[in-house]
Amino acid sequence: MEVRDFEGARVLRGPDWDQGDSDGGEGYLGTVTQSLGNGRVRVVWDKGAETICRAGGDEKHDLRLYDTAPVGVRHKGTKCSECGEGDIWSMLWRCQQCAGYDLCTFCYSEDKHEISHSFLRVDRTGDVG
Repeated sequence: MEVRDFEGARVLRGPDWDQGDSDGGEGYLGTVTQSLGNGRVRVVWDKGAETICRAGGDEKHDLRLYDTAPVGVRHKGTKCSECGEGDIWSMLWRCQQCAGYDLCTFCYSEDKHEISHSFLRVDRTGDVG
C-alpha cells in the first residue's frame, strides 16, 4: 500500500516519534495532507502546526493511523459482530481466536470482545492485517 493512499487519514504519534510537542502534545490528532516521497508525509496537526513525518522512511514510523474513514475506507459486506454496523467504515479489527469475528473501531476500543484475544487491524478491504 502506498503512503499516498493515506492522504486525508487521521494520525497521532507513532513508535518512532522524536519531534517533541510539535504535534500539540501526546494524544493530539493530525491529518496527512501530502505524500512527499521517500516514506515521508506532511501532517497538519489540529493545534495548527505542520510537520514532516516519516511513514516508513529510514525504516521509521513517526505516526500511527487513527482513522481512515476520511479517505473513504469502507469494508463492504463486513458486519461488526458486536453492534451490527454493516459495511464498516475506517479500520476493521479481526479476532484471531474467533473465526469470522470482526469489530468496528468503536467496539474494539470499547473492549466489546474478549480483551485477551489477539486482533489484526485491517486498514483496507483485501488487506490481510
